[in-house]
Amino acid sequence: MIIYVQNKAFPHKTFVASAKPSDKVARVRAQLLHILYELGKDDHLFRLRYKGQMLRDAFTLQDYEIADNAILTMMPVGKSQEMLMEIRSVSSSQFSFDIHGQPANVKNALEAEIQTFDLREKMVVNFKALLNVHLLFVFLSMMTVHWYSVFWLFVCWLLGVWFVPTYSRIGGFVGNTSHLKIQFCIGVLVVSVACLAATLYFCISGWIFVASGDCSHWMESGHCTHKKIYTASFFTLHALTLILTIVMGAFMLKNFWC
Repeated sequence: MIIYVQNKAFPHKTFVASAKPSDKVARVRAQLLHILYELGKDDHLFRLRYKGQMLRDAFTLQDYEIADNAILTMMPVGKSQEMLMEIRSVSSSQFSFDIHGQPANVKNALEAEIQTFDLREKMVVNFKALLNVHLLFVFLSMMTVHWYSVFWLFVCWLLGVWFVPTYSRIGGFVGNTSHLKIQFCIGVLVVSVACLAATLYFCISGWIFVASGDCSHWMESGHCTHKKIYTASFFTLHALTLILTIVMGAFMLKNFWC
C-alpha cells in the first residue's frame, strides 16, 4: 500500500512510502530517512503522527489501523530528544544501545544500507547487460555443429529477460515480476548450471576432436572443418559466460535476501 507523509519543514514536498500492513513503523521511517538522505537532510530528526497519535517504531501499521493512501505527519524532533529516536535500518540488525536501550548508530546503519542498495542497483544493471551477451551467443550458436542448442539457449534468454527485476535505490523494486526476485535468482542458478553441464560436454568433446585426428594441425582436411574448430571455441567462451552468470546470480541472491 501507499502512504503519504507531510512535513511543515518541507511545504512543497509530499513524501511517499510503500509498505505492507504488517510492516513496522520503523520500516516506514527508514524509507523516509533514505528520501531525506537524497535531499541532504538526513540529520533531520522526526517522528510520525497519525490522527493525533504519535507512532512507535515497534508497532505495525495494522496496529494503528493505517490503511492504503493514509496521510501521516512527520513531526520534527529537537536535538535534545535525539536519544528518543528509534529509527531502525531495514537491512541491518546490528545496533549499539545506551543504558536506555536506544540506538546510537543510526547514521552508520543508514550509510551501510545505502551502500547495499547502490550495489544492488549496479548488479541488476550489469546482469541485464550480461543478458545481452547471452543473446549474442544465441545467434552465434546457430553456426556451430550443435546448431540445435539455439532452442534452449533462446528459451533461457527469453525467460531471463521476462523475469529479471528492475531496481533503483530510490524507487526500489518495480515491475510485474519484481516480487519474484528470490525465485528469479534461484532459477538463474539452476538453469545456468544445467546449461553449463551441456556446454562443458560440447566444449570438451569438441577440443578432444580438434586435438586429435585430422584437426591436429588446425588445417581443414577430412573430417576436420573450420566449423568444428569454431564450435569448440564457441562453447569454451559460452562456458566462461555461464560461470560468470552463476557468480552474479549467487551475489544477487545474497543481496536480495538482505
